Amino acid sequence: MRPPPFVRLSPVILVLILGLLACGRSAPTPTPAPSPQALIEAATARFAELQTAHFVLTIEGDVFLDPQQSLTLRGAEGNIQRPDRAATKADLGFAGATISVELVSLGPDQYMTNFLTGRWEQAPADLAYNPAVLFDPERGIQAVLRATRDVTLVGNETVAGVAARHLRGVAPRAAVTPVTGAAFHADPIDFDLWIDAETSDILKVVLHDTAAAQGAIPATWTLELSRHNEPVHIERPAT
Repeated sequence: MRPPPFVRLSPVILVLILGLLACGRSAPTPTPAPSPQALIEAATARFAELQTAHFVLTIEGDVFLDPQQSLTLRGAEGNIQRPDRAATKADLGFAGATISVELVSLGPDQYMTNFLTGRWEQAPADLAYNPAVLFDPERGIQAVLRATRDVTLVGNETVAGVAARHLRGVAPRAAVTPVTGAAFHADPIDFDLWIDAETSDILKVVLHDTAAAQGAIPATWTLELSRHNEPVHIERPAT
């Protein structure tokens, strides 16, 4: 019985055939990494679609909430709901002590618990903190991202177990003021941004001042966002 034809091919011919087949296969073209600007635009578009989020705000330095500079914001945690609602627990500095209050923002109306009684009442008209502004398309996170410049990609990192892209750049002080009040004095403001590498959700934002008012410590805001689009229910408190 004669062997099949391919068995009778010489080793040299087999090597040539295999080489030709290998040459015919083109290597896959690597996908270019998105540019920093493209990543910023993707994060901006994604945030515009976001309806709810949980946030944790950590503050270093002096961030005053009133014109008399007697009340400082030391940190906050809560939920925001598009277009203009927020429920927050905030730690405030007053007369050398730290006190915790609850805040509810419903559009232009703000309520807070009284320092002494714990009862809900109208917040002071000059209170310079409303986390609901984060969702304002003209004054919140979207506006800050649109105003950023000199953005670079620092690298790929992990935030709360999520693969993220770390970006760095600067933003004009005027763009961050609606979000932070009069907390910052330098212009521009340094920022770092971490976005979900898969969804482009914003995971973390750090705003850092490089100047301060006389006698004050430059401020650093660290805002962490999670529970994107999970159900949130925010209602007007009974006063």
